[in-house]
Amino acid sequence: MFETSSYQHDDVTANLPFLALAPDLHQNPLREGRPCLGRQWNGNELFVAGLSNQSFASSLWRVRYPFDGNSSLTSIEIYHTTHNQIETRAPIRTMTFANLNGTSYLVAAYMCTPLVTIPLDALVDGAHVRGKTIAELGFGNTPSDMISFNSTGQSGTTMNILLTNYERSADLMPVSTVADANSGPGLTQRVPFGQIQGIQPEALPLSGVKRIDNLNDQYVVALRDNIEWNKMQLVTYDKSYFFRSSDYVSEYAFPGYQYPPGFETNVIEPVEKQLMQEEGYTSPYTTY
Repeated sequence: MFETSSYQHDDVTANLPFLALAPDLHQNPLREGRPCLGRQWNGNELFVAGLSNQSFASSLWRVRYPFDGNSSLTSIEIYHTTHNQIETRAPIRTMTFANLNGTSYLVAAYMCTPLVTIPLDALVDGAHVRGKTIAELGFGNTPSDMISFNSTGQSGTTMNILLTNYERSADLMPVSTVADANSGPGLTQRVPFGQIQGIQPEALPLSGVKRIDNLNDQYVVALRDNIEWNKMQLVTYDKSYFFRSSDYVSEYAFPGYQYPPGFETNVIEPVEKQLMQEEGYTSPYTTY
């Protein structure tokens, strides 16, 4: 999550003595004491997911800004669809917020990758809450970040949730799809390894994204580990495509390429030109 400078929250733990931030959020949290594993702003509240020293270790703090040292603490349990058990210690790895059929919810992702909803009204101090597991998005994975955003297309404006992952492709889900899954009873039976259930997300090529946030109505900004080039990069993606042409060496990238009439000319060529211009290039082959 990227933090806005206007709030001045570089040291969010200054007034939160119960938290110890892990220097690397992908490390084993048990080695870091009681780390913060996820933070997200919702209005003037900071939601902090992490581990407490209680028997129900998975915890969520709500802290109002400006910080005054006060917070509310809720313990959380979920049914884990891959592990086939109720879990009280596995922490939320990342979260966002969404209005689902008129009610405000926290939408959370866990390792391996159950997607869980919790009504915000249930997150009160001292409560113990069981989240509803509405989807299983793939085993062997740790979520890295999650955002909500609007996109505008031929069918109008759509509210979406985007989940980025360390080990899997990113998952794009319309909020309407999440709301439909949330209106049901949820998942209560084991999901076999390799299966996706509850929601069928659109897979996006956002490998290596560690943090992502809305930059403006058209773009997101992402911190990514480019494995191919062995570089840490701060990049933008157009929300209409989530694709950077300069990442790929394809047929289109060579001098003298002529787009055939039809689909290539009508669809591929204008999109390629738009994306390259957004990255500051005059043509695909000037990037290499």
